[in-house]
Amino acid sequence: TLSMHEQSEALVLSTPSFVKGDGISQERFERIEDTMSKILDKLEYLEHHTEHELMAVEDHIKVSTSKLQAQEAISEGRIDELETKVVSNINGGIEKRLKQLENSLDEGLVHRITSVEKVLNGKISESVVAVTSGMGGWKLPFFFLFIMFIASAVGLYMWYQQMKRKSHLP
Repeated sequence: TLSMHEQSEALVLSTPSFVKGDGISQERFERIEDTMSKILDKLEYLEHHTEHELMAVEDHIKVSTSKLQAQEAISEGRIDELETKVVSNINGGIEKRLKQLENSLDEGLVHRITSVEKVLNGKISESVVAVTSGMGGWKLPFFFLFIMFIASAVGLYMWYQQMKRKSHLP
């Protein structure tokens, strides 16, 4: 095919394609037929060459695509591994932190409850002493005790809400 190409190049360079003339002569008609034949040969060669090039490009694309898919599968596996490691590390850290917060909240609540209990016991004792010494009436100490209980419950609730906000727990 290379020698045919060289021959047609030499022929194209050596002979003019068309020479203007009057009428149609046998020589001019043959020259036109030869030129058309050369053009059709070149077209056939180009079509054949283009077809081979397209097939080579398709094969290359298929190979590249399969390689990319294999690399993608490997990358997906690595990403899944990393996600698993990150999730386990985060979960471990969160659980540890939650246990620490629970322990500190438990200790704080126990301390607060015992202090409220001491205050209430002191108030109750004072109320009992006041009631027994004065014997003025039984409603006032119970009312006072009820108010103290409500106040301590509200105070404890507010303290709990404040601790809950500080710990950023849901």
